[in-house]
Amino acid sequence: MCHKCIKDEYPTRDRMVLESGSFIQNLLACSECGTRDIKNADKHEQEDEDGTEVITFSHRCSGCRHVIAIHRHTFAVEDGYQEYAMECSLCGHAQDSHCVLPDDPRHSLQAQLL
Repeated sequence: MCHKCIKDEYPTRDRMVLESGSFIQNLLACSECGTRDIKNADKHEQEDEDGTEVITFSHRCSGCRHVIAIHRHTFAVEDGYQEYAMECSLCGHAQDSHCVLPDDPRHSLQAQLL
């Protein structure tokens, strides 16, 4: 990770979880060559012992291949919910959750409280 290339390290992205791509607005420029164009490279996919899918890749300068940031994305299904998370010094950190059940119990509970 290169803090010289990035405007704001690990920005909060709320629920904006990126499995691929990059948050280019957060890129200053490559500190090595000044290029402002990046490519995703070195993609690795694996599954943890608990069934969580983990995808990691590097954001690299397209000019000199300098590593700007390492991107980590996780996906798991827990208790009827698809859980997504992202951590990257360029793209930020975020989490999101989607119910896979016909009726989302969290929404039913919220309606009862209102």
